[in-house]
Amino acid sequence: MKIGFLHIPKAAGMSFHDALAANFPQSEICPLRHDGQYKDADFSALSSKYNFFSGHINFDTFQKLEVEKLISIVRDPIDRIVSVYNYHHNYEPRDGETLMPNVLSAKNNSFSDWIRTDSKAVMQDLSNGMVRQLSSIYCRNSDLTRSNLDIALKNIEQIDLFGFSSIESGIARIEQSYNLSIKMRVLNTSTYTKRTEDISDQDLAYVRSLNELDIELFNSVKSRF
Repeated sequence: MKIGFLHIPKAAGMSFHDALAANFPQSEICPLRHDGQYKDADFSALSSKYNFFSGHINFDTFQKLEVEKLISIVRDPIDRIVSVYNYHHNYEPRDGETLMPNVLSAKNNSFSDWIRTDSKAVMQDLSNGMVRQLSSIYCRNSDLTRSNLDIALKNIEQIDLFGFSSIESGIARIEQSYNLSIKMRVLNTSTYTKRTEDISDQDLAYVRSLNELDIELFNSVKSRF
């Protein structure tokens, strides 16, 4: 079975990727983990060679790869944004690595200043990231409109979707449906942790205003998990 995992950032994705990948030999796992890496890809060749595709990849890329089953995890949008900030704020570069602008912004700013950035790179993480990825405009030079929410809601009908808060029941269903063994390990956590409950009401309101589409999407699909 050819399986895809649409990894939405900071929604237990690294842990779930690791657990899913353990069901495939290394030779069947596609090494491309970001949508930009597929820009000039030979989709037919990749689909013939690999049986597991995973990463920060747009919905339409998985369609081109002709995966048989597509899985994703969604998370409360406000909690996800706080987790993005924590992860980038704590990120330590590897030797010789140049930090991306979105990481630098979180490292160099308080949460309150970070959410008020005018950086387009940061806004990809900060504003309606789930709708962006599920409507196939994540990290692409496309404007986000309300029509993207409609596209995302239509696309999730083709995804085996479950929520971050109900991950155990979601895993049990995936194991049973796909005959897989999924043993989760906690990965990619942050040492410095800013909690949602510690954020000021003013900042929370601002984050909600930036994520109105994600909040609407999340509320629309909660009944599924």
